Amino acid sequence: MPENSNTEQKHEAFIMLPKKLLTDERYSGLSPISVMIYSALADRASLSQKNGWIDDDGRVFIYFAINEMAKLVGCGKDRVFNSYKQLEKYGIIERKRQGQGKPAKIFVNDFAKTEFKTSENPNSRLLKNRTQDFGKSEPNNTYINNNYFNNTNLSIVQEGYDEMRLSVEEQVNYDYLCQVREKACVDELITVITDTLFSPAQSVRIGGQSMPKSVVDSRLRKLDEEHICYVIDCFDGNKTEVRNIRSYLLTALYNAPSTIDSYYRSLVNRDLNLTG
Repeated sequence: MPENSNTEQKHEAFIMLPKKLLTDERYSGLSPISVMIYSALADRASLSQKNGWIDDDGRVFIYFAINEMAKLVGCGKDRVFNSYKQLEKYGIIERKRQGQGKPAKIFVNDFAKTEFKTSENPNSRLLKNRTQDFGKSEPNNTYINNNYFNNTNLSIVQEGYDEMRLSVEEQVNYDYLCQVREKACVDELITVITDTLFSPAQSVRIGGQSMPKSVVDSRLRKLDEEHICYVIDCFDGNKTEVRNIRSYLLTALYNAPSTIDSYYRSLVNRDLNLTG
């Protein structure tokens, strides 16, 4: 005999949605996706508490891969990343980075006891003009499959890589670049930067020389949209054969902050000589 609806309901799993997030004016700026994501994080936190996932300070923490959350709530990974940032702005969650190649620990705070950290509109500094259908190419990341991560949960490693890539995209104004340059070229450079920053290696070869990774990372973190356009222009203008494109692009990216002014100055001088 089939069970009635009440019996069936008892066997269903539910994620609780805190009413205060919907009724309290202090949280009126939260997007619906952020509210849904908070509920999912809180649900995971309750499970982590039962399983004893507690740090040295006695705080319950969780891991929740961005791609896993995106699948759960039905949106793009970029939207999830932005929601994490929005929830942090409100002080509802905290993310604690653990170092190169490791995912951030997420602490889900009791929002009822949380005071706002800032009066700024939490949406005002999020990535602009992104859509949930944002179609960036999947990174051809060799480090995730490296032996260094053999004993690591790959979904957690992927989360760390995804966060790194989104951070790079924000740094270089990805949306603008895709409007003024070919998207495939932009994506390739983003992948080179992300792979290098995410790599656990202690040194990186630049122009045939071994450089301390900390130095390379610092230089790559200075890049902006102008540097990316510059590297693409240099590559398009190169007439010689490039055997190792990845190495060429990484070297060009590393040198971009120190060579961009001279490059464009030489173009101006050339144009002046042609018209003079």
